[in-house]
Amino acid sequence: MTKFTYILLLMYLLKFSLAKDCANNKREPEYVTWLKNLLEDMCPSSKKPPAGNNTVYVFMDVGRISFEADKEVFTAQTTLNITWRDERLKWDPDKYHGIKDTEIGEYSSWIPKFELINVEDFFNFEISTLYSCKIYNTGVVTCRHRMLHETWCGVKLTNWPYDVQECSLEFGHEYMTVNLRTAISDEYTAGWHVSEIKQENNASGKPGVTVTLVLVREAAGLSAIFIYPALVLTVLNIVTLFLDVRRNVRLAVGCFTLFGHYYLLIQLDIDMPKGNAFTPTILLYYRDSIILTIITILLTFFLTKLCSVSSKPHNYIKIINNFVCDNKYSDYLVFPKWESDDVTVDLKSSNEDYVIFANVVNSVFMFLIVFAYFGLFISKIPK
Repeated sequence: MTKFTYILLLMYLLKFSLAKDCANNKREPEYVTWLKNLLEDMCPSSKKPPAGNNTVYVFMDVGRISFEADKEVFTAQTTLNITWRDERLKWDPDKYHGIKDTEIGEYSSWIPKFELINVEDFFNFEISTLYSCKIYNTGVVTCRHRMLHETWCGVKLTNWPYDVQECSLEFGHEYMTVNLRTAISDEYTAGWHVSEIKQENNASGKPGVTVTLVLVREAAGLSAIFIYPALVLTVLNIVTLFLDVRRNVRLAVGCFTLFGHYYLLIQLDIDMPKGNAFTPTILLYYRDSIILTIITILLTFFLTKLCSVSSKPHNYIKIINNFVCDNKYSDYLVFPKWESDDVTVDLKSSNEDYVIFANVVNSVFMFLIVFAYFGLFISKIPK
């Protein structure tokens, strides 16, 4: 038992002696020692902005963007590459074991701050990540700052779906002289395309710059769903006026055109952004086109009834018929012309004077409706 106790005591003494020698032999690398000396000599004098009119160069790379048009919220992820020169941070590499550059943390030296002024929610802080800045022995400092911004962006849907929206990021900074360049790495976002980037000084007068992104809606699919069908319905309504009122197909085409307007308006209600103060002109086009379609249907009922009248026509009808028929331009003014002796028209009898008068009335409405559609196309169809 005594021998065993001596062995344990000897092992303990050896372990204590060897551990002490290892602790004494564990020394800090020489490079780290010189780096600590450099930071201790440099950082205390660089907590405040450098004196003079030094320029801060900022390259803003706009990455992913998203735009919620219904909520009028624009989100952009930006990366700021900031470069400036601080004479206080110069050092001689020969005095610090040949160290020519090093990295510092966010709070080790003065760093120009950029913040979004027109933030969407004042109490919602921006998500940001500040990478370690790098300092060179010449006094040049480079930093990389990544941020996620949310801001309000007013939407004007007058020219929907070919609308163009301008969303601005208004940045403020604490340094007066800033040289900012902007680029975008991804020009596309969900349903939008960035066509242009504009840059100007803040309109509020505060030090800073406003970066405006011009967003163009990707409208190819929406045009195929709403714009082109509207033009097809327009053609159908005009073609209806060329059909003989004594044939049931004219009324059927008119009712089909009216139903087409109703169906597309339901789809518009589903797909079109809501809650906007500006009414899209395509809605106004559909509204006016429905009115013209209803006029065409009512005109069809009226002329159908007129052609079936068997009584003797009034004198003013004969006067109008004679004036039109005797005019040398009657072939161009009255078109189309329906024959009164066509007894095969749905087995309906016709009066010649009333049929001629119906042709005249139909031609007048046809010209009026065609001109009305031409005006609507110029003023209401989005370009």
